[in-house]
Amino acid sequence: MMLLEWMDFRGTEAELKELDKLARTNAEKVKGVEYLGRFAPLSAKWNWAYFYKIPSMATYEELDKLWSKVYKRDYSKMPHVAFEFLAGPY
Repeated sequence: MMLLEWMDFRGTEAELKELDKLARTNAEKVKGVEYLGRFAPLSAKWNWAYFYKIPSMATYEELDKLWSKVYKRDYSKMPHVAFEFLAGPY
C-alpha cells in the first residue's frame, strides 16, 4: 500500500528540510514503513507530496500518532494537507 501526504508549504527552505528529516526518522521508527521521499507534483495543485510504502492502515495510524508527538503544525506555513492511500500493485 502507498501513502501520499499532499501538502502546501509556505515556510522556509530550512523548515522544509526539517520536515523532510522528521518524515524520514519517523518512518524508520515504525515497523514496515518505508519513506520514499518528497516529490513535486506536476499535475496537482499541491506544493509537495511525501511518499511512503506502508503495510496497512493500522501502520498509518501508528505513524500519525508519532507525527503528532514530534511536530506541531503551523497553519500559516502549512495551510493544506491531504492523505491519499493507494492499494496494490495488482
